[in-house]
Amino acid sequence: MADIEELKKKIVIGSRILYNEGICGKFPFGHLSARHPDGDKFIISYKGHGEGRHVGEVVMEDLQVLDLEGNFVEGTHKEFYDEIFAHSEIYKARPDVMSVAHVHPPVAKAICTTDAEIIPIVGAGTNLEAGVKKFEHPSGTRLIGTKEDGVLLAQCLGNGKAVAIRGFAIDVVGTSVEDAVTSSIGLEELAKMLVTARQFGTPKRFGKFSMSPRPPGSPPPPESRGSLLWIYYVRRLADSKWAIDL
Repeated sequence: MADIEELKKKIVIGSRILYNEGICGKFPFGHLSARHPDGDKFIISYKGHGEGRHVGEVVMEDLQVLDLEGNFVEGTHKEFYDEIFAHSEIYKARPDVMSVAHVHPPVAKAICTTDAEIIPIVGAGTNLEAGVKKFEHPSGTRLIGTKEDGVLLAQCLGNGKAVAIRGFAIDVVGTSVEDAVTSSIGLEELAKMLVTARQFGTPKRFGKFSMSPRPPGSPPPPESRGSLLWIYYVRRLADSKWAIDL
């Protein structure tokens, strides 16, 4: 139970970080989920924006547990997001995915409406080496509103890190809540750098990032970059009004 409560707390904090960092644009939309420790369920906030609330205002009581068929399991609220099948089908197709962020990063989303590709041009973008897959529903529908839609989206994502529902949103996956959140922010920062770089020429893809071998007897390496970024964004959140009840 303690593990589940800690996971829920991370979803609340991660949701607010996404809003605080502008990764949901100027909209009340966006949501963050995490695979339940049981493996066959996931935790996500309910559709609060129908009440004029946004992802930066998510609280523990907003979280609900759904199974991987999209059925309600537990929670105070039973109103679902339209895109729950994006989450459920990605979890079913990708056992390695522990968290999914459904976000609206303005620059990255704009690039994904064109034929331009988002490629890693700095070391910080190497977890997006496969770029952002672009999903267009055969019927032209933007939302992922059915299980069948979710299956198609998961197939488009494949083994990638992110998939754009063209003209609507981007789903970013992670091995943890921290990874999904920091990768979503990193995607938008990478998109901004690409826009700048293209004003001066053709951006060059950054190769595999690796560190030089550590000499024998060296102290343990510092925390992973993702962990450090999470700590940094949590501190930034603490200085914002969205941390008032945390």
